[in-house]
Amino acid sequence: RCLSDWSSDVCSSDLAATLEHDHIVPIFHVGLDRGAPYIVMPFLKGEPLDERLKSAEPMPLAEIMRIGREIAEGLAAAHATGLVHRDIKPANVWLETKGEPRGEPGASATGGRVKILDFGLARPVAENSGLTQQGAIIGTPAYMAPEQGRGDPVDARCDLFSLGVLLYRMSTGQQPFQGRDTVSTLMSVAMYEPDAPLKLNDALPPAFSELVMKLLEKDADMRIASADAVVRALQTMERELVRKKEAREDTIAVAVPVGSKPSLDRVLFAVNDSLSAISDTEPSAVIPPGEPSPVRDRVTASSPGPLRGSARRVLLAGAAFALLALLAGAIF
Repeated sequence: RCLSDWSSDVCSSDLAATLEHDHIVPIFHVGLDRGAPYIVMPFLKGEPLDERLKSAEPMPLAEIMRIGREIAEGLAAAHATGLVHRDIKPANVWLETKGEPRGEPGASATGGRVKILDFGLARPVAENSGLTQQGAIIGTPAYMAPEQGRGDPVDARCDLFSLGVLLYRMSTGQQPFQGRDTVSTLMSVAMYEPDAPLKLNDALPPAFSELVMKLLEKDADMRIASADAVVRALQTMERELVRKKEAREDTIAVAVPVGSKPSLDRVLFAVNDSLSAISDTEPSAVIPPGEPSPVRDRVTASSPGPLRGSARRVLLAGAAFALLALLAGAIF
């Protein structure tokens, strides 16, 4: 039985040791050494998410979605056993070095799987107080659900609020709730309504921004009901992200009838489509309707995906120059 606070932590860690999931750091052993509790876990290679977040710039969208989904998968496994983590924050999310090479779609900062750390604060839902027996707040104020900060009974939905704060931080580069000290931070969590992520980062899909704001609902009953639901929502967004990436990488073809100059309309459509594909916007048309289907010479270009700043301007200028050369040929 758990007879004191420290032994309660050992008991909770013992419960966490029963969890076996790809996105939860395994606990090999829990014990006491000369009266001091200890936990045996594997030595991990990689870095914690808080190191990755030291840059103020928002993280790549594919990376955000993958990290968020894997955290949600780990939480779903813990919640299914009745455990609530209660301290989801960047320092408790580990990014392994093994896995996809860095820079691939959805790869984490170090290229590997996400692992949830530190189930030392985890408790069964039945032990639902948000406070320790001494009345100290359990958790990290900027990531705590309002009910947790008030010391009210908590359940798995408090972890989902913390996940929402994480997703907000990753996608905007900003904390949704801030304060000068613990009390002011808890007041911010309880009373302040942050701007939607889409308002701070217009590159985000509206569905992603809505998901984050749903996780940040002050009222737990208004929040997304389960980590499994978050996993499904992020999986849908990831599939859509891949679909759009593949569409951008499709070959851009310009149809040229053999033995004749291309029509002005056809070349103008080709210019529009090519620039649209490179600039990540929707083309207005592909080939003018009503034209025959001749043997085609193909002028191809592949879009490497979203570009920013000077690289985008250089590529746009080069594509415009090449296609305007075709336009000159059509006119003269």
